[in-house]
Amino acid sequence: MMLAKYYAKALNDLLSDKAPEKQEEVLARFFAVVRERGHRKLMRAIVREYERMQKLGSVKQHARVLVARESDKSRFEKDIAAALERVGAKESRIEVDDRVIGGYRIESNEIVVDATYRRQLLELYRALVF
Repeated sequence: MMLAKYYAKALNDLLSDKAPEKQEEVLARFFAVVRERGHRKLMRAIVREYERMQKLGSVKQHARVLVARESDKSRFEKDIAAALERVGAKESRIEVDDRVIGGYRIESNEIVVDATYRRQLLELYRALVF
Protein backbone atom coordinates (compact mmCIF):
# COMPACT_ATOMS: atom_id res chain seq x y z
CA MET A 1 0.00 0.00 0.00
CA MET A 2 2.94 2.36 0.53
CA LEU A 3 3.63 2.34 -3.18
CA ALA A 4 0.07 3.49 -3.85
CA LYS A 5 0.62 6.37 -1.40
CA TYR A 6 3.79 7.39 -3.22
CA TYR A 7 2.02 7.30 -6.57
CA ALA A 8 -0.93 9.29 -5.13
CA LYS A 9 1.45 11.91 -3.71
CA ALA A 10 3.21 12.18 -7.07
CA LEU A 11 -0.14 12.52 -8.85
CA ASN A 12 -1.22 15.20 -6.40
CA ASP A 13 2.02 17.11 -6.98
CA LEU A 14 1.66 16.79 -10.75
CA LEU A 15 -1.93 18.03 -10.84
CA SER A 16 -1.63 20.78 -8.24
CA ASP A 17 -0.06 23.35 -10.55
CA LYS A 18 -1.67 22.33 -13.85
CA ALA A 19 -4.51 24.15 -15.55
CA PRO A 20 -7.73 22.10 -15.80
CA GLU A 21 -7.36 21.64 -19.57
CA LYS A 22 -3.88 20.10 -19.07
CA GLN A 23 -4.91 17.75 -16.24
CA GLU A 24 -6.43 15.12 -18.53
CA GLU A 25 -3.20 14.85 -20.50
CA VAL A 26 -1.18 14.59 -17.28
CA LEU A 27 -3.52 11.89 -15.95
CA ALA A 28 -3.22 9.86 -19.15
CA ARG A 29 0.59 10.03 -19.06
CA PHE A 30 0.66 9.26 -15.33
CA PHE A 31 -1.44 6.10 -15.66
CA ALA A 32 0.58 5.05 -18.74
CA VAL A 33 3.72 5.17 -16.59
CA VAL A 34 2.00 3.16 -13.84
CA ARG A 35 1.05 0.50 -16.40
CA GLU A 36 4.56 0.46 -17.95
CA ARG A 37 6.07 -0.20 -14.54
CA GLY A 38 3.78 -3.18 -14.04
CA HIS A 39 1.70 -1.61 -11.29
CA ARG A 40 -1.69 -1.77 -13.00
CA LYS A 41 -3.24 -3.54 -9.98
CA LEU A 42 -2.46 -0.51 -7.82
CA MET A 43 -4.62 1.90 -9.81
CA ARG A 44 -7.70 1.59 -7.58
CA ALA A 45 -5.58 2.05 -4.46
CA ILE A 46 -3.86 5.07 -6.03
CA VAL A 47 -7.19 6.70 -6.85
CA ARG A 48 -8.52 5.97 -3.33
CA GLU A 49 -5.39 7.40 -1.74
CA TYR A 50 -5.49 10.45 -4.02
CA GLU A 51 -9.12 11.11 -3.06
CA ARG A 52 -8.22 10.74 0.61
CA MET A 53 -5.40 13.26 0.17
CA GLN A 54 -7.77 15.68 -1.51
CA LYS A 55 -10.25 15.34 1.35
CA LEU A 56 -7.53 15.87 3.95
CA GLY A 57 -6.22 18.85 2.02
CA SER A 58 -9.57 20.59 2.25
CA VAL A 59 -9.62 20.16 6.04
CA LYS A 60 -7.51 22.45 8.18
CA GLN A 61 -4.30 20.74 9.03
CA HIS A 62 -3.63 20.61 12.75
CA ALA A 63 -0.28 19.88 14.34
CA ARG A 64 0.77 18.83 17.80
CA VAL A 65 4.09 20.25 18.99
CA LEU A 66 5.87 18.54 21.88
CA VAL A 67 8.58 20.29 23.88
CA ALA A 68 10.39 19.25 27.07
CA ARG A 69 9.92 22.50 29.01
CA GLU A 70 7.94 25.70 28.80
CA SER A 71 11.17 27.58 28.04
CA ASP A 72 11.72 25.45 24.92
CA LYS A 73 8.69 27.08 23.30
CA SER A 74 10.54 30.36 22.94
CA ARG A 75 13.96 28.76 22.50
CA PHE A 76 12.92 26.81 19.39
CA GLU A 77 10.22 29.25 18.21
CA LYS A 78 11.79 29.98 14.80
CA ASP A 79 12.62 26.33 14.12
CA ILE A 80 9.12 25.22 15.10
CA ALA A 81 7.52 27.90 12.90
CA ALA A 82 9.63 26.82 9.91
CA ALA A 83 8.81 23.13 10.46
CA LEU A 84 5.09 23.90 10.81
CA GLU A 85 5.20 25.75 7.51
CA ARG A 86 6.98 22.80 5.84
CA VAL A 87 4.30 20.34 6.97
CA GLY A 88 1.54 22.76 5.96
CA ALA A 89 -0.04 23.03 9.40
CA LYS A 90 -2.53 25.87 9.75
CA GLU A 91 -3.06 25.46 13.49
CA SER A 92 -0.93 23.96 16.22
CA ARG A 93 -1.06 23.24 19.90
CA ILE A 94 2.08 23.09 22.00
CA GLU A 95 2.34 20.53 24.80
CA VAL A 96 5.05 19.92 27.38
CA ASP A 97 6.25 16.30 27.45
CA ASP A 98 9.20 15.37 29.68
CA ARG A 99 9.99 12.30 27.54
CA VAL A 100 11.25 14.68 24.83
CA ILE A 101 14.34 15.59 26.99
CA GLY A 102 15.01 18.63 24.79
CA GLY A 103 14.29 19.96 21.32
CA TYR A 104 10.84 19.56 19.76
CA ARG A 105 8.64 17.07 17.93
CA ILE A 106 5.85 17.99 15.51
CA GLU A 107 3.08 15.52 14.65
CA SER A 108 0.73 16.47 11.84
CA ASN A 109 -1.56 13.94 10.14
CA GLU A 110 0.97 11.54 8.62
CA ILE A 111 4.04 13.76 8.95
CA VAL A 112 6.39 13.74 11.94
CA VAL A 113 9.29 16.14 12.39
CA ASP A 114 11.45 14.79 15.20
CA ALA A 115 14.13 17.24 16.33
CA THR A 116 14.31 15.94 19.89
CA TYR A 117 17.42 15.29 21.92
CA ARG A 118 15.90 11.92 22.75
CA ARG A 119 15.98 10.86 19.08
CA GLN A 120 19.52 12.14 18.71
CA LEU A 121 20.65 10.25 21.82
CA LEU A 122 19.01 7.05 20.57
CA GLU A 123 20.74 7.43 17.19
CA LEU A 124 24.07 7.91 18.94
CA TYR A 125 23.45 4.85 21.12
CA ARG A 126 22.55 2.72 18.09
CA ALA A 127 25.63 3.90 16.23
CA LEU A 128 27.90 3.01 19.16
CA VAL A 129 26.30 -0.32 20.08
CA PHE A 130 25.51 -1.74 16.65
